[in-house]
Order: sequence, then C-alpha cells, then structure tokens
Amino acid sequence: MYSKCGSLEDSLKVFQSMPVHDNISWASMIAGFTEHGYAEEAVQMFKDMKSEGIRPDKITLSAILSACSSLYSLRKGMEIHGYAICAGLGNEALICSTLITVYAKCRALRLARKVFDMLVPKDLVSYSSLISGYAQSGLVQDAVLLFRAMMKSNLAVNSYILSPVLRACAFPDESGIGTQLHSLAVKVGLVSEVSVGSSLATMYSECGSIKDCENVFNEINKPDLVGWTAIISSYAQHGKGLEALRIFELMKKEGISPDSITFVKVLSACSHSGLTEEGYYYLNSMAKDYGIQPNYRHHACMVDILGRSGKLREAEEFLNNMPTEPDAFIWGTLLAACKVHRNVELGRLAAKKLIELQPCNAGAYVSLSNICADIGQWEGVLEIRSLMEGSGARKETGRSSI
Repeated sequence: MYSKCGSLEDSLKVFQSMPVHDNISWASMIAGFTEHGYAEEAVQMFKDMKSEGIRPDKITLSAILSACSSLYSLRKGMEIHGYAICAGLGNEALICSTLITVYAKCRALRLARKVFDMLVPKDLVSYSSLISGYAQSGLVQDAVLLFRAMMKSNLAVNSYILSPVLRACAFPDESGIGTQLHSLAVKVGLVSEVSVGSSLATMYSECGSIKDCENVFNEINKPDLVGWTAIISSYAQHGKGLEALRIFELMKKEGISPDSITFVKVLSACSHSGLTEEGYYYLNSMAKDYGIQPNYRHHACMVDILGRSGKLREAEEFLNNMPTEPDAFIWGTLLAACKVHRNVELGRLAAKKLIELQPCNAGAYVSLSNICADIGQWEGVLEIRSLMEGSGARKETGRSSI
C-alpha cells in the first residue's frame, strides 16, 4: 500500500517488521523499488529473496523483469527468463509480456519476436512493446506490419500502440504511411491525446510539412514537451526563427521546462534566421536557468550561427573558449562556414583539426580544395589533393541510378 502511495520508506519499514515474507510482499517491494527509480535495489531485493529460500512466482518474476527493463540489462533479463523456464513458468502470459518489453528495450528483437510468437493470446502490452522496439531500431516496415496484424486481431487501438508507430514514420520516405495512420487516429478519436498528437507533430516536422505540424499541434489537449519541441523544430527548419522563439517563450509560460533537445531546436532556429545575439542568450540560459550543460550539438549550433552570419573569427574565438575540446562535428561545421565565405586561412585550420581527429575524412580535403578553387588558388588545390592521396582518404565516386 505504502509503495503504491509513493512512500517507499514506509513500505520498507513495514516489510522489515514482518516476521515472514511471502511472494506477495517480496513482489510488492521489488515493484515499488522499480517504480520509484531504484531498479538496482530491486535486483538486490530479488537476490535477498532467493537467499531466503523463497521460490519466486510469476508475479515476482514479472516484477524483477520490469527492473531489468529499467536497467536495460539484457544479461539479467535472460537469466530471469532461464529461471522462469526451469520453474515451468516460461509460457505464463504475464512473464512473456514483460520479457518482450525487456528484449525490445535492449534491442534484442529476435528474442523479443520469439517470445511474442509463443504468447497466446497476445495482448496490447506485448504488441506495444515489440512495435516500440522495431520503431526505435528504425525497422519501420516491421513496426507497421505488426501494427496491421494487431488491427486484424480486433484489439482496440490506443495511444500506447499508435504513438510508437507514428514515431517510426518520422522520415520523408514514410510520410505516406504516416498520413494513413493520422487518418486512423482521427477515426478512433486519438488525435487530441498528448502522446499521439505529439508523435504526429514530430512526424510532420521531420517530414518538412509545417502546415500539417501546426494543425496537429493546435489539436493537442495540453501539449507536452515533445509536441512543443516538434513545432519549434518545424519553424526552425523553414527559416521562421522568430516564430520558433515566440513558441518557445509561450511554452515556458505554460510551465513546460525545455530539455537538451529543445535547446538544439531553439539554437537551430537562431542559426537559420541569423539571430546571433539570441543564440548567445539561449546558449547561456541553458546552464544558468535550467542546469543543462551544453554539449557538442549546442556548441556546433553556435558555431553555425556565427558562421552563417559571416563572423568566422568570432566563431574561432568561441571554439578556443569552449570548456571541452571541439570534436570533429564542430570543426566540420566551421569548415563548412569557411567554404561558404571562402576563408582559406581559417578553412585550413578547421580542415587540419578535422583531419587530426578523422585522418580518413575525405570531405575535409575536398572542402578545403574547393575553397582554394573558388578563389583561384590552383597550387593550393594540387597540394591538398596530393595530401589527400597520401593519407589514403578516398572521395566516394558518384553513381548513376540508371
């Protein structure tokens, strides 16, 4: 009772005061630790239970498998699976459903599918877990085929099933399937559900359809961070930086705190619209206002902001003052800006740093060679191509689709 009400400490006190512990009490504590984010402690509880000679039943095994899922522990999950088989519980629906979740989360999709195929009857949880696993691994067709199989089984469609399939369709090549799923969401009345609406908004944003993204976002009842981030990203991609920042400020007024991904989209909006001062402001706001330390993606966005604005020396100074060493992605961003603005001197530095980090990166040599060619430095072109040949880097040969 206490663990369900959020008081794990009181629950533990009651458990420790009990003269005898049965499967129900052990399962309750293991589940309580897992639900409150203490999966490691849940695993230890399971070990303690076994050391007391208690044979776990299907409820306890399902509880400890949930802990394995939270820890993304494939090894431990397989151990519990083996134990369940030896105990004659390997075909229990409750255990199989939780096992599918463990294997799917750990990207062991063949194992997940094997357990799924054994499960009779299949429930929404098992379908949802495997569909999510396929979606997260980029196996869009597998996710969609399984979703269609579920539809034929006459199980009711809900937001937990539909959302991962929509997320799997967040690519331009899959927009046709996504549109069909959108129609289904409308038909079954799930468009206003936060998870479905946010997934639709993300899908349309990634597919470059700003109008559809706007329409879906406006239908969501109390959008979550995913939905807000999707609409911000959509405006950013279409060069509507000021509109993206307006939405970001509106999101904050609604009491939604941004995360690291949201700030990438905000900085991208600043980059696509030449908003240099705003870029500095939001980069500094991350740690100052939200305790989020900028990573290489945020720093690369800032370099891109300065590079697009032609402030290459300022971009170089920014790199020199970074708290960590710039990685290849950041140097590549600066090199791309040097190519646009034909800055050979800084381009050489960026290419040199990039090649030090990635010696076989042919793109660095090609970009620098193109900069020299653009301003007529043909000796530089020959020198760079000679260096490229000596390094072993090879430019990909173009191929015709005919």
